Amino acid sequence: MIINYLKGGIGNQIFQHALAKSLSLRLNRELFTEISYYQHDPYGFKSKIQNIDPDIKFINIRDIDKTGAYLLKEGQISKLNEIKHLPDSIKILILEGYWQGEEYFDKKIAIDFIENIKKYSTNLENNNEIANKINTSDSPIALHIRRRDYGHMGLCKTSYYSAAIDFLKSLNSNSELFVFSDEPNYTRHLLESRNLSFTLIDTGDDSVDLYLMSRCKNFVISNSPEFDTK
Repeated sequence: MIINYLKGGIGNQIFQHALAKSLSLRLNRELFTEISYYQHDPYGFKSKIQNIDPDIKFINIRDIDKTGAYLLKEGQISKLNEIKHLPDSIKILILEGYWQGEEYFDKKIAIDFIENIKKYSTNLENNNEIANKINTSDSPIALHIRRRDYGHMGLCKTSYYSAAIDFLKSLNSNSELFVFSDEPNYTRHLLESRNLSFTLIDTGDDSVDLYLMSRCKNFVISNSPEFDTK
């Protein structure tokens, strides 16, 4: 079997599950997902991968016989095809890492995920109105302001957001801001102090937010911890 040790937010979950699903199909092995990490997640993230793959099966590693288990950690392979170099004696392949890259999954898996996210999101009636507003906008901008779990990693400066918004609005004066943020009070202060109108998106579901963001034309996004914010 293959066991995917899930962790992180919705973006990380998608990358991890994409690798796991790709391996499961290539090797013809049953896939299980382990979510015990979320019992102690420091930022309060929850598993949302079941919204993307309705056929997902959960498991607790503590409940299985680990004979023949092999832990594959990020960095041991650099692309999906390198999985063939692993020992033949493996009975249980445990995946641990973020696997952020197209080289780690099959294209069809990504296409299926996109369709599943769309189906899940549009089935929620209260979000159809938001999606329609974004779809009918002349130039929708997704403004993503993430601060809650980035304080110790380096936050993007207010000047960055302001400059990025000004630039996009200079390209199209009809641009509309659709805001996705874990600190709405900061966001309101930032935008209202500059007399900018905006629509604050707060669905309470990260996978729905991700879908709504994807409907926008342009994006102003927060930094990833790997990038310098100066």
